[in-house]
Formats: sequence, C-alpha cells, structure tokens
Amino acid sequence: MRSAKVSAITFLLCIGLARSALAVETRPFVRTIPDAATFETYSRVVGADRFGKFLIDVKTDDIYFFDVNLFRMHSDFVFSQFYKRPMRNEDIPEYNRNYDVEKPRFIFGYLTHHLKTDLWTFSFWEGDAITARDIRRVRDKLEKTFYQKNLAFRPDSPRQEKRLAELKDIPTLTNDKIYKAATYQSFNNGKTVGRLRLVPPGTKLEALIFERDDIVILQESYPDITPVAGIISTVFSTPLSHVNLRAREWGIPNAGIVDAGKKFASCDGQVMTFEVRDIDYTLRGATDAEIKAWKERAQAAREVFVPRADVTTRELRELGKMRAGDRVIYGTKAANLGEIASSGLDVPVPRGFGVPFAFYVDHMQRSGLDKEVDAMLADERFVKDAGWRRATLAALRDKIRRAPINPKTLDVVWRKVQKDLGGRGVFVRSSTATPIAARLVPRTSAVVGIMPAACTVTKGSAW
Repeated sequence: MRSAKVSAITFLLCIGLARSALAVETRPFVRTIPDAATFETYSRVVGADRFGKFLIDVKTDDIYFFDVNLFRMHSDFVFSQFYKRPMRNEDIPEYNRNYDVEKPRFIFGYLTHHLKTDLWTFSFWEGDAITARDIRRVRDKLEKTFYQKNLAFRPDSPRQEKRLAELKDIPTLTNDKIYKAATYQSFNNGKTVGRLRLVPPGTKLEALIFERDDIVILQESYPDITPVAGIISTVFSTPLSHVNLRAREWGIPNAGIVDAGKKFASCDGQVMTFEVRDIDYTLRGATDAEIKAWKERAQAAREVFVPRADVTTRELRELGKMRAGDRVIYGTKAANLGEIASSGLDVPVPRGFGVPFAFYVDHMQRSGLDKEVDAMLADERFVKDAGWRRATLAALRDKIRRAPINPKTLDVVWRKVQKDLGGRGVFVRSSTATPIAARLVPRTSAVVGIMPAACTVTKGSAW
C-alpha cells in the first residue's frame, strides 16, 4: 500500500514538472512582440547590439518573429517551419530570389536595439535589392506588430542608401549617424597595460612617433599608425577605417571615447591599464603588480634570439641546393624556398639563387657604415627616443643606398644571372626581416633590385 502511494506521488510530481516545463517553453515564432520581455526571449546580444529577425510572407502578409537562438539564419527557419525539411543545394537559387527586387515568397528583415545609443532600427541584408515600396510595407507591418514604435530604416549598403531619396516620409538612420551619436564605441575588445600618450589636437601625421607599449589618445583622424599597445580616438570613425583595421590585426584594445582628451589629460605619461568591452571600458592607473608584469613582458620582448650568421660563405647557391640550415647563410626565406624546391611537391618554384650575408658585410665594411651601426646601437637614444631612432635609421638607409657596391660583387652576381638565368630580367627580394635598400645590378635596366643583408634572385616570378 505504501509503495502504491509513493508511486502515485512520484507520478503526480512528474506531471507537475512536465507542466512547468511546458509553461516556460517558447514557441519557435510569434506573430507579435508586445513588450521588451518578449523581444529579449526571441533576440540575442551580439557586441553592442541586441538583434532579432523576422520575415513577412508576401502572399499572406503574415509576419513571423522567430527565435534567433533556435534559428541563426532566415533559411533555417523557413525550411524548418514552412517546408519541413533541410535546405538542399538545389534550393539555393530559388531561395535567393527573395533578395531580388521582386520577392516571390518572403521579405527577410532584422530588428536592432543599438544598446550604446538606445536607438532602434530595422534593416535588411546588405545584398538585398529591396525597393522603397517594400521598405514601407515592412515598416507599416512593424508599426502594428512590434512594441517599439516609429522604428527607423537603416540601410546597410550603398544600393539601399539610394532608396533614402524615396523614403523622406519615414524615419531613417544611417550607420554613420549611429556612430556619431555614441559617446563610446568599441572597435576591438581587449586588455593591455602601457604608458598613456595624449596626442594634442592638430598634430600632423609625420609627427606621430610612438613606442610599442604606448596607449595613445588620438584627437584627430589619421590614415595610419605605427604599432602601439592600445588606441583611444576622440574623433569617431567607422570600424573599417585604416587605424581600426590595424588595431584588429594587431589584436590590441581600441575604442572611441568622445571626452578622453579632457578626462584623462592629467594621466598623460603614466602607466595605465586599459580594457575595452562591448558596452563600456576601463582606463585606470596600473597596480604595482601590473607594472611589474608589464616591465617583465617588455624586457622579454627585447630579448629576441637571432642565430649567428655565417659571414664567410660567398657561394651564390642555387635554390634547389639549399636546405633549412642554410638560413644562417642566405636568410630564412631563401632557405625555406630551397626546402620547397627540393621537396618533390607539386609546387612551382622559379629558378634562382641566394646572395649570402657575406656580401652585405663586405658592403658595410668597405663603406665604414658598420662602425656607424655599432655607434647607433650603443647610443641610449636608440632605445629611449623613438624620434631620434627614426631619423637616424632614415639617414643610415640613405647612406647605405648611396654607398658604391664592390665591383667584384657586381661581376659575380652578373655572371651568375647570365649563366643560370639566361641574362633576362629577374626579381630580387629580401630573404631577411630587415632589408637594407641599395643597387644590386645597375648594369641593365632589366634588373633593378636591392642589396639586403641576404636576398634571393629568381627568374620570371616574384616570391
């Protein structure tokens, strides 16, 4: 009897749990979004935006707000809920017609809450050729079914921006205006420690000289920047600006902060911790532990192991006879190319040969520039003064370029080009990370190259 009661109670508990689960279960789509809670359920946050998706059946005029946590793409929802089968390759051409001017079945759209600016927009895929007529149709439908009213149309491509002239009767908002309206914009999230450098307004591009561990506050728009640890811009730009692309490539924190120039002026020159997040940031004085770790990282970065070069070998060795170990004679690029040439792989490698480090050393010693390099590296300003370092290196490059090349070197290289490469035009490229420009073979207009620490000469194709 007691066992039967326990079983009955367990059965009732299971029913109750099942009902509770059903109560919180959401449908794959809804026809209206009446409030913020519903929108949060059917949307998701990506970066600094919360976005949802919808589609309109052009035949019935029904709208479907679907759960983007279940269906990441419009096509996932369409084939799951309308066609009840997975999408096949042969379905793609017909499905993509819904992005043409005339929509055969659906209009696909996006709803976005821009969290930093608290602006609301609706938009379409950038490749959608949607007409002004259909944009109005979508807006009218959203006015009746979405709780946020007076949504602005946001064009996502130049073609869609051309529709704005036909849509003066409805609110519109471009991406440029959204960025300009923000007081903060994350361009690349991350965290770093470095010395804060406040660049005064009006500073010219050529005067921008930074260390790699600087966190810079830029108060003008610049087309480019040298490597730094972090970037703060008070003049906003789009995520596709050159400086912003550089920051993403380097993996450094980068943000737009409108009032950074005034807010952090007193911190100029101090070691700071800078962290960029989607919606906010941190810029504060670094702790003793953070400064210690920062100095240790900086010291470790300066201690780069460079294998000792072989400056005695003077052979102009063919690529097919080089191996990886020859990098100390001809540089890493040439040695690796030699490995490929001798590997037997089906990889086309042009005929060519390597010019060894010994020729570079000879050039520097004959001109007396080796002593200038030693003096430059021994000067404390080379490490501490980026402006002095830049000017000194520029002057050194010019001297190396102007210094006459040993006639014997020219003769040896010239004969090798004539014998092995047929005397025709060749490509000459650096085989080391730091090429030093000079004239290599000035005897013919067909061969104009460089005299780096080591280089590779190839026929017919540039590597």
